[in-house]
Amino acid sequence: MAGHWCWRCPMLKSKWSASANAVIPPEWTLESLQAHCLKLQNGELDKNKSEQVRGVKEQALWCIPVRNSLAPSLHNNEVFVNEPMKLLMCWINHRIEQLPLELIEARLTVIDLLIDREAAIESLAEATAPLASSIKRRSQIPPSHEGSQRRQMSTPGCPARSGLRRCCNSF
Repeated sequence: MAGHWCWRCPMLKSKWSASANAVIPPEWTLESLQAHCLKLQNGELDKNKSEQVRGVKEQALWCIPVRNSLAPSLHNNEVFVNEPMKLLMCWINHRIEQLPLELIEARLTVIDLLIDREAAIESLAEATAPLASSIKRRSQIPPSHEGSQRRQMSTPGCPARSGLRRCCNSF
């Protein structure tokens, strides 16, 4: 099963985690999974459209009914911990603290944006780490040594420059 589909029913994760009023679809059974997989293999369903694939990748590898399978812990955490906590906090803020729903939603959006910002800062740090280490190495060159290197390159009698001049003049 693909990660953003429910492993117990043919619903998209955003549908079962978006609201408390989610519609409860029919559950997957071994037979329905097998029939769905056959439709994908026969071409009745388009494999390139995720809403038709519904997370089914291959035939089931076992004969244990889906209902009796162990749930992935991330699924349980999302459904039984994160969502109820969000809803409880929204209820407390709205009913007890008497905050407007718009403010509550704005606060949640800010939290999501801060999390995204932290992730962006981390990826920027990873991407610029090689650049920062080369700048650090360059700053560790003593100024007198660095100056002599620069003078050598700019000196008209420098072998590298004179060789380049000879090469360019020959054309």
